[in-house]
Formats: sequence, structure tokens, C-alpha cells
Amino acid sequence: MRNIHLLLAVVLFLLLTSSCGGGGGGVAKPPAPANFSAKREWVKSGTDLSQKTELSWDSVNGAERYKLYWQGENETTPHFLAEVSSQSYTHTIPKDFYALDITYFVSAVVKGTEGEKAQASAPAPPPPSPF
Repeated sequence: MRNIHLLLAVVLFLLLTSSCGGGGGGVAKPPAPANFSAKREWVKSGTDLSQKTELSWDSVNGAERYKLYWQGENETTPHFLAEVSSQSYTHTIPKDFYALDITYFVSAVVKGTEGEKAQASAPAPPPPSPF
């Protein structure tokens, strides 16, 4: 009789834990962050000139952090950029990419699972006027 109770307890436990989360108890893939934007501009500091892109997006419920990627024009694979806990980031663009369009991607990480990626384009800005 004791073995039957133990067996029933194990079966009940397995039924309860396997039905949570829609198929195996795993974490569903988080959605892409909404309202992802990329604002790219020239920045002048003294006689130095550089380009930066201000990235921002809405929070995703339960996100522990966000992963950012970027991809230059004519490239086929995105580069990892950063992992942050806030909903904004500033990317200082390498000089080799000043004249090229850049595409950015952001994804949320919830319970260790990286979600879908949102995409934002940052076209190359026109050349700055002389100092």
C-alpha cells in the first residue's frame, strides 16, 4: 500500500510540473523590446570629431538584462555590442564605419533565456560642416 501512495505522489508531481510553462516547464522565449530606436550623430569635442548612436527601447516584463548587437552595411553577421541592465546605451562608432549604415538589434534576457530581437537602423549621417 505504501508503494502505491508513493507511486501516486510521483505521478501527481510529474503531472503538475510538466504541465507548467506550456511543454516541459521551460521558459517561453521573451518578446522583442518595443519602441527600439537608434539616433546617430556627429559629436564634436574640441578639435576631435566622432560618431555616436544613442539606443533606447521599452522594458520587457521580467527582463534581467538586455543584449545588444550591431551590423555594418554589407556585413552578414551581427557583432555583439554589450549586455546592459538599463533600457538605453550609447555606442561610439569605429571610424571605419562613419560612412556606412548600421543596423542595431536588442533582445531581452528573462530567466536566462534570450528573447526575440528588435531591429533599428542608423543611417550614416551627412558629413559635418567645417568646425
